[in-house]
Amino acid sequence: ITFYSLLYFSEIDINPNLSKFHRKNKDNIYIHNALNLKYSLQKQNLKYVLLTNNKKKIQKEVGSEIEVKQIYFKKIFKKKIDFYSAHFKIDVFNYLSKQKQTSCLLDIDMLAINRFNKYLLYASKNNINLVYNLNKGKDKNLNKKILKTLKLCNDKEDNTHDWYGGEFLFGNSKFFKSIYKNIKLILPNYKKNLKNLHHIGDETLLNSSLQIIRKNNKKKFLETNNRKIVSRFWSINTIAKQKNINFHIKNFLIHLPGDKVFLSKIDIKTKNYNEIKMQYLRYYNSPKKRILEKIKKFLNF
Repeated sequence: ITFYSLLYFSEIDINPNLSKFHRKNKDNIYIHNALNLKYSLQKQNLKYVLLTNNKKKIQKEVGSEIEVKQIYFKKIFKKKIDFYSAHFKIDVFNYLSKQKQTSCLLDIDMLAINRFNKYLLYASKNNINLVYNLNKGKDKNLNKKILKTLKLCNDKEDNTHDWYGGEFLFGNSKFFKSIYKNIKLILPNYKKNLKNLHHIGDETLLNSSLQIIRKNNKKKFLETNNRKIVSRFWSINTIAKQKNINFHIKNFLIHLPGDKVFLSKIDIKTKNYNEIKMQYLRYYNSPKKRILEKIKKFLNF
């Protein structure tokens, strides 16, 4: 199993999950996010490769600390768009469709914080593809928005309201090839309907593709939920209720999309997993952060 991430550099990139106060330094933040993800996986001798459009930029910052592979990317949009760089995962799917081993695609703002989950080894040996479901259908209004978005992209009447996170995709080359082929078919509809979609980003393309795969009953996939493999946690105010942080830190991998700056500064290389978790909990529970989030909530921000 090889773990991969994408780091695509762009001057017009817009990532709503990074504060505007840090956007001038975003490239450095992202590079150190990837470096710390690598260090967290390295503790268990797990292989990590960073895919990019600018290998020299990464090596200038961190030398040979990360295995970096520069691949070909086809330009998709000429204008600014939310999660602009994340859309280049399309070419990553194509790249992974040509790899012989099992591939696990992760976002860079993640960490391994517990022992490797052995179910992943079982899944790899048995050609089981895995995805992470973020929506269990409790919010009827959200379900309607998801179904509308999916139909606008893939023209299917029988989509489900499941929504799979782009931060974790695990599978063989055939699985990634199927995702890539479907996205190429979906892309024109996606571009045409941007203003009518509830979410703009690679996740919309991914989910529209996975719905087709499910319908065709080919290269099937299973969900990681309840297997303690991966979990997404927001340390900032959210509309939907989240499970307690203690649930999230029991997983092999944790995704912290609201904490990119923190993740770029923490010393992952020399700390063990318990120390990493304790440092994150101190940060999350700090009076300064609690007060800041209360102010934001009061201002409806």
